[in-house]
Amino acid sequence: MIDIHARYSVAKVATSSLGTVKLRVPNVLFSEPHDRDEYSGQFEALLTSRIIDTGKVQFVAPQNEMVRGERKAGFSGQAVVMPNYIPFSSLIENIETSYERDRNAEVFIAVGRNERIASEVSGVKSELVEVSNAPELSRDPYDLAQTIISARGAVGMNRLLYVPGVATPQNLSMLVYSGADITDSSSTDLSALTGQVFVDGISYPASALREGICSCPACMSDAGEKPVWHNRYQLLSELMRCRVAISSGSLREYVESRASVSPWNTEFLRYLDSIHRDFIEKYAPNANIMIRAGTPQSLTRPEIVRYVNRFSERYTPPPLKIALLVPCSHRKPYFLSRSHRLFLDAVRASRHHDQVHLITVTSPLGVVPEELETVFPAASYDIPVTGHWSHEEKERSIALLGSVISKGGYELVISHLADERDFINEALESGGMRYVDTSMGNTRSAESLRRLTEAVDSAGEMKHAQWEERMKYLLSNLAAFQFGEAGRELLNGSRLSGRYPYVRITRAQKQLGMLTGPRGVISLTLDGADALQGSVEGYTVEMEDFRLIGNLFAAGVARAGELLRIGDEALITRKGSVMAVGVASMSASEMNEKKKGEAVHVRHVRREA
Repeated sequence: MIDIHARYSVAKVATSSLGTVKLRVPNVLFSEPHDRDEYSGQFEALLTSRIIDTGKVQFVAPQNEMVRGERKAGFSGQAVVMPNYIPFSSLIENIETSYERDRNAEVFIAVGRNERIASEVSGVKSELVEVSNAPELSRDPYDLAQTIISARGAVGMNRLLYVPGVATPQNLSMLVYSGADITDSSSTDLSALTGQVFVDGISYPASALREGICSCPACMSDAGEKPVWHNRYQLLSELMRCRVAISSGSLREYVESRASVSPWNTEFLRYLDSIHRDFIEKYAPNANIMIRAGTPQSLTRPEIVRYVNRFSERYTPPPLKIALLVPCSHRKPYFLSRSHRLFLDAVRASRHHDQVHLITVTSPLGVVPEELETVFPAASYDIPVTGHWSHEEKERSIALLGSVISKGGYELVISHLADERDFINEALESGGMRYVDTSMGNTRSAESLRRLTEAVDSAGEMKHAQWEERMKYLLSNLAAFQFGEAGRELLNGSRLSGRYPYVRITRAQKQLGMLTGPRGVISLTLDGADALQGSVEGYTVEMEDFRLIGNLFAAGVARAGELLRIGDEALITRKGSVMAVGVASMSASEMNEKKKGEAVHVRHVRREA
């Protein structure tokens, strides 16, 4: 049984019960030290050759099947006794189908590689699954990434995945990010014995320790085997950093910072972001974290790519006549920033202000139209501002902007840009689009703001759009981005009231939902859920047949719509009728698998007689 305390994508901080063994994950098993006194150190779990009375959790290392070591595997007191194994199993043809093992045992040794491991471990009842051939697979980052992701997908989030023999302070965060719960120090120890030490993830020759580059307990003592114990303390420190990063929602930023310390790490993350992005995205949150997009890898981050894909699939420009292109701001949402208030004031001074559609050009999202400024991740990201755009950043913004302008019925495009001005204007020209450049590179000067007002006024005669009419266009787009095209039903025949970003949606004197600033999306009422029921199956959770009083827990979930991510608005139904609405606390994949933990934090529940 696993109690999850914090999660980020497929990584989790949790407490697991393996028989009577309580183990916190992620965790590292530290190899059996020569000095028995070292058992009293900071290490939480040990990898030993035999059961020893240490008072700590210990995994007893597997014996070589070729020498027929006989012992009973499973949980014994504070020890997890690993089953026997076949060395270099990944090199044996069809080993995963020819090697007989007990699929109901407490511990299962997987021997397959790449996607074949999925069929091998599918249906296994064991609480712990070991990827026994990880050391051989680690020679190729593709093989190891493919195998870990395939195994994680097959065993789900409710079982522990042990990836032995590959962890170092340099790559531990990568392994944790890909779904490994348990690793060990054997590779780290071997590095030290071959004269390689790690400091903050970077590899150095062991002689560098004499230069005072580290102040860990090993380096500050006169004990022997200094490189070995130095590396172990570095691995322990890296483990603690990974746990903190998961709990604070910053694991991805930490992984990106580690990607550059070795070509192996860079390659491993690239495989995760390309081949396995869709799997990782299923578990990635859709709210409640700050994205710090400071590296090239941020462009391929699952949450960012999700935004780009949904924008491409779900977004249709409103029927406004003037597209105003502006740069992003440090403060989010943009409309709260000083620069965007200046732009809006200049627009409001014109006679066609109600026909202006504000579109922010930004990286790594590409573009953010004004109606999506409050959604995740547009309202929750930060980037370094250098004035330099990479080729990939330019391509994304040009492609998405081109899609918006081609779909929209704009009669005038106004370019009021700064660092983006040259390449965006060039793209507009090459696309044969009529545009006016009002900033001349200085967006906030009095002269450029005056030109902006004049450009909006020069658009010719246009029909005025009342506040409610214009706001309906925008909220309809937001609802479609949030729920898919069916979400627009919330705005059909509805009335709006309030002051943006707090806008109430009502129909026939019943409130259907409300856009609120803190969440940035539409929070539904029961009447709003009724209006969407049956048309947004991807965001619907069918509960078991019982009376719901408080929050919905995973044990009460019969089926969860596949589009649900943490932070999404969720409709809860029973036998096809809406019973509650709330916010998803788990992804759909976890809801459909787990039997413990809060699945949906309920906001409104239907009263029953």
